[in-house]
Amino acid sequence: MKVGLSYKITSNLSVEIKELELTDIGSEPDVIAYLNDTDECDSLVYLRVNDEITIHCFLNCSSFEVNDLTVFCSEETRTIFIGGKKKSFTINMNTCQISNEFEHCLFWDFNILSNGLILETGELDCLLRDRNGTILSHAPVDPPYEIFDEEDGIRFNSIVHGTTYLKYPSEKILEA
Repeated sequence: MKVGLSYKITSNLSVEIKELELTDIGSEPDVIAYLNDTDECDSLVYLRVNDEITIHCFLNCSSFEVNDLTVFCSEETRTIFIGGKKKSFTINMNTCQISNEFEHCLFWDFNILSNGLILETGELDCLLRDRNGTILSHAPVDPPYEIFDEEDGIRFNSIVHGTTYLKYPSEKILEA
């Protein structure tokens, strides 16, 4: 059932995206991913990145009014970041392997920080990732929360969790 997908794409690479009927799988994709439990999925999203990798994402689009799917592509590491609904993960474009999965209460967004790291925000969890998608740091949060970019990391202030941090790695790690 097509339900009117909402999505956000951040990439210098070519990304084609379209919603398909669950029965319109067509040719075999390079990657199959689930953003919800398999029995909750009511939508199929076709992604084609740089005319070289095809991804089928299954998700439930009928339950929320935020972006159903967020895609960020890191050209220099050939890594695709995908987040939506209850999950986030990365796909290595060279191997077509899913890795660095994280289960969210509700995924919100990927944001590119000035130091090149990726801030991943969610309803109850925020993550700091490198450009390969490796999770460097995790902080519990609870909305509403404020975000402050500081010299040594990201600080969050929330009513329930108080002050929590995502610490930036040392410079040696960033250069690797």
